[in-house]
Amino acid sequence: MADQAGQEEKDNDEGYFAGDRAYISPTTPAGHSLFLQSIRYKRFTPGEEHLIWFVKNQADDSPALLRAVIHFTRWQRDNEATPWNPSTIESTLRLRPASAAEDAAVLRTRGGQILLDPQFFDRPYAEDRIRALTATLRDRLMTGDQPQPAPPPQVPVSPTHPSLLAIQKAYGEPDLSVSARERSLINAHWPPEERRLTRAWYDRFAFVYAEADPAKAILWVETSAFNFVDSRPRAAGLTYVSLSNFALPITLFFKDRREIARISRLGAANSKILSGKLALGTYEQLIRPGNKAELIYLGKGAWTYRWITPESDPHRTATLKDHAYDGPMIDYHPDKTEAGRMNFKKGHLIQSAPSPESGP
Repeated sequence: MADQAGQEEKDNDEGYFAGDRAYISPTTPAGHSLFLQSIRYKRFTPGEEHLIWFVKNQADDSPALLRAVIHFTRWQRDNEATPWNPSTIESTLRLRPASAAEDAAVLRTRGGQILLDPQFFDRPYAEDRIRALTATLRDRLMTGDQPQPAPPPQVPVSPTHPSLLAIQKAYGEPDLSVSARERSLINAHWPPEERRLTRAWYDRFAFVYAEADPAKAILWVETSAFNFVDSRPRAAGLTYVSLSNFALPITLFFKDRREIARISRLGAANSKILSGKLALGTYEQLIRPGNKAELIYLGKGAWTYRWITPESDPHRTATLKDHAYDGPMIDYHPDKTEAGRMNFKKGHLIQSAPSPESGP
């Protein structure tokens, strides 16, 4: 039950599988929900006690009975033809998918609620898109972040074409909208048809419509492993959010939770202001409890970057000119001595020096 050092790396170890759907099995009682999660052996230390806790997804306060079964598998060898992954575990335990509505409840997705609303989408299309999200998440689990072509040609067109305006009236504003113009500025190599499309993201679902269409009729719905709820501001004052997404490398800037500007590829040589106007001052981003990053805007594209951890204040510093890294990016030990540095010029890495203790 000790707090182990390096637990974050263990949490992110390849193969960890969070519950992403509901199941039924030969032994599941009627009216009960069944979920599956996997934990890698590195999370456990022989001879130590371990505490496992569960969080109930439902927002109500009604009581719930939890019955848990723990299965242990043998060590997975790298050269085995059939690796342990969600599909083989499901097959071994004889698990079958529950309804798409239960999957949407597991993922707590507003986009899934919209899809399942019969005034906007028909049921077969909604279920197809929710199942596609499960496939997207599992592909991300197995392959990691990879740039994806857009729009994926396999995405089916919605037979109902509801208006985004009506969806917004019923479910509120999307978490993030990215216009065709902004996508073209981010990547000039999109095919011509892509340059006419806008995406409105509700968590992991993108509702796609033609930018010139005043009714904003939804053409199709795409899925993403990235949850665009994370693009929303979390605090008042000056804050920022960097989207960790290959297709949308955007940094959003907020003042009292209202977006004031967005920049693509901040720090790179080809960074661009997509919209808005920046105010001078210190923008903060909470990375995780006890860790935060600061972008201090000095005007005319000049920035100072600081990353602060409980162990080191700062843990990393850098400077930017014309919104691109320029000069040394320095890492520090907790005693504030230098741990290593990388040198940039106009967004390009020109030299990397190892920390002194690592040798040449």
